[in-house]
Amino acid sequence: MLLSRLRLAHEKPSTVSGDAKAFVDAAENGGRYSLLFAIARPDSLRIDALMPWGEPAASLVTRAGRLLFRDDRRKQFFRGASTPRNLSLLLPSPLTDSELIDLLCGAMPELPGADPAAIEDAGDGRHRLVLRVLPAGMQSVRGYVQTALVAADLTVLEVSRFVEGGGKSELIWSATLSESGGAGAPGLPGLIHFHIAGVSVGQSRDIEIDLRLKNVIADHAPPNSAFTLLPPAGMPIIELDSAR
Repeated sequence: MLLSRLRLAHEKPSTVSGDAKAFVDAAENGGRYSLLFAIARPDSLRIDALMPWGEPAASLVTRAGRLLFRDDRRKQFFRGASTPRNLSLLLPSPLTDSELIDLLCGAMPELPGADPAAIEDAGDGRHRLVLRVLPAGMQSVRGYVQTALVAADLTVLEVSRFVEGGGKSELIWSATLSESGGAGAPGLPGLIHFHIAGVSVGQSRDIEIDLRLKNVIADHAPPNSAFTLLPPAGMPIIELDSAR
């Protein structure tokens, strides 16, 4: 089965680190950002957004379902559950931390509770895997559908997630993976393009994000301290809502 083969093919790498340039086209907090990131699967993530002279403007850490976010520009420290809403303090996206981690590792994020619904021939040896939470044809309740375009060598090329119900589907987000992560990370993406429905993150229009990854190193574990974050003395601590 394609889903089982995909899972097996993308069990590795277990850790990834590197730097990135983010180009965000959004109604709020758009612009260009320099980032450093480190990952330890399944749920440890660190992203540092840098000022032009290289010092952190903001740092975000998730680990085991908890989130810490230090905003050095506004001199505030946030902590709470690592929900998509809280992750949007740094990245305007409805993705969970584990979903973002999977994409950075070139893998297809899992859609919780979904079952394979179809495998479609997309030509040139590619296939499109369709996962659905609700049985096809159910229109009285809302559920989720995810599609993944997969190359013949099981490289994940595109992932899209939709909400469906009432006879229609609406895109929540899509991610297109391309290029190569380089010699230090063969098989990993060098560019991820996100298209995000603005309504899913409370913005007035859709969001486009290009995340260009550079100097990527796989399976070289970052120090454990990479996934800790402490507030400087005197910085106020704000408890975040745990709602999604």
